[in-house]
Amino acid sequence: MPTARHKSDEQIRAFKADVATLDAKIYPDLASAIQTVNGKLGDLAGLRQRVDHFSVLQTDSTAIYSSAVAALVDAMGVSVKYNKDASLSHKLIAYISFVRAKENAAQERALGAVIFATDKAEPAQLQAMLNRIGQQDAHLADFNGVAATAERASLEAVLTGQPAQNVLQMRSVLMAKSAEGGFGIDPTVWFKIMTDKINALHETEKLVANNIIASANALRDDSRNTLLAFVLLGALAIGATFVVSLWVARSISKPLRTTVAFAEAAIVNNDFTGSIPSSDVREVASAASAFNHLMQKFRTVIDGVRQSSEQLTRAAHGMAESSQAVSQSSVTQANAASSVATAVEQASVSVSETSSSAQLAATTVARAREDSERALEVMREMIAQTNNIAQMIRQSSSNVQLLDDSSQKIGGIVQVIKDIADQTNLLALNAAIGGGARRGAGPWVCRGG
Repeated sequence: MPTARHKSDEQIRAFKADVATLDAKIYPDLASAIQTVNGKLGDLAGLRQRVDHFSVLQTDSTAIYSSAVAALVDAMGVSVKYNKDASLSHKLIAYISFVRAKENAAQERALGAVIFATDKAEPAQLQAMLNRIGQQDAHLADFNGVAATAERASLEAVLTGQPAQNVLQMRSVLMAKSAEGGFGIDPTVWFKIMTDKINALHETEKLVANNIIASANALRDDSRNTLLAFVLLGALAIGATFVVSLWVARSISKPLRTTVAFAEAAIVNNDFTGSIPSSDVREVASAASAFNHLMQKFRTVIDGVRQSSEQLTRAAHGMAESSQAVSQSSVTQANAASSVATAVEQASVSVSETSSSAQLAATTVARAREDSERALEVMREMIAQTNNIAQMIRQSSSNVQLLDDSSQKIGGIVQVIKDIADQTNLLALNAAIGGGARRGAGPWVCRGG
């Protein structure tokens, strides 16, 4: 008895250590079943004390042990629902059926010992005995239906072995003399033979359990290898994605840098005659094509500006010629004014000399008249020149108006150039975004403009 108890205690401690790490959140039903098992195992301590004091009936002790075993078997049944592998589920079902059969054999051993000790079978005892035998046969049939070939062979060896054959003979005696009793079977012999049969069944049980453990370990190893393979493939996929992303970034950024450098050089050197070389990247090629089209528009605008500048130059030349004519007219007018001043001065001298000589006065008057006529002629010429100057000024006003119109055109052209430059910046930005989006988001393409 002490040896059996010590062995049972070791197995109970091992069981509790295994289930201590069970996550109740992941396996709530199994955790509840394990809690029930722990309660049943806790009842064994009180049962042992009653056994030590010989204060417990055999039927009561059998019921307590059977209840603990039933709780353990039920927990195994609950664990099956958390398994997703069909082969392992079959093995677990076979194992549960076999354990239930072995438990019924143990109960048959206890019931038979009582019957053979009293040498008579009460109807209730006989009914319970027959029930345990029937349960054994049913569970073993279930086991044979799903067990592996080696496991069925092991059970067959147990059932055809001498202990099992001796049990069949004793059962026959019990059935034949169940009404009157007097079986003539030593209960200790019955208990020993049934124990030998149960021990043989236990060997088959260990075979089934070892096969389940081996299958579970193989499944665990396969799952671990699969996980490692997925991790490796994931790492390779991430690495490949990084390499492809780097290649895509370089394939886009390099042509874009070339485009930006070309645009900056065109702005710094005021050279809009060149074109961006084509690229193999669709987005960059589209951006380059759009930029080249923009450069063509720049050239068209610049040609228009050049033509307007030429018109302004011609207008400026006309204004210069008009200014030169005005300058010449001013010189002529100044000369005429100088002549008038000279004539007036001469007239003054002549008047002052009148007192000295009448003849000289007459001569002076005549000369003054001639000078006045000449001054008059000069005044008429000056008036004509003034009219010419006014006409030139009006022409200059027209040229200035033309210059103003040309300046307004240039202002409009400059505004167009500014708007085109703004669109160029947006186009380059959309091209960069579109290239990244095409590599990262599938078929979506950003369109600039």
